[in-house]
Amino acid sequence: MTVGDQKYGKYNPLKPSEHRDVILQDPTFKEALDKRDPKVMEYLKFMALCHDITIDYSGEEMQYTSASPDEIAFVEFASKCGYKYHEKNSENLCTIKNTVGG
Repeated sequence: MTVGDQKYGKYNPLKPSEHRDVILQDPTFKEALDKRDPKVMEYLKFMALCHDITIDYSGEEMQYTSASPDEIAFVEFASKCGYKYHEKNSENLCTIKNTVGG
């Protein structure tokens, strides 16, 4: 992931089993997240808000649904970082819950 001119997470195509949460394991990204770097926080907000995901409340837990698995991955990543997509109202306005501040 690249935010501004900073690259986070190392991608190794030879070890796909290690890709899960690779960005979250990057100490540089963790530091930027802990310090609430404005560029990183803005990027995460966009990940949480700019998509065509709908929420399915039919089960015990809410489920994200989308034609694009990539969109779901972006929204889930933003959620892990503190910006949880919450709902979209009848006017197509999205709401996120900020669990990290900033």
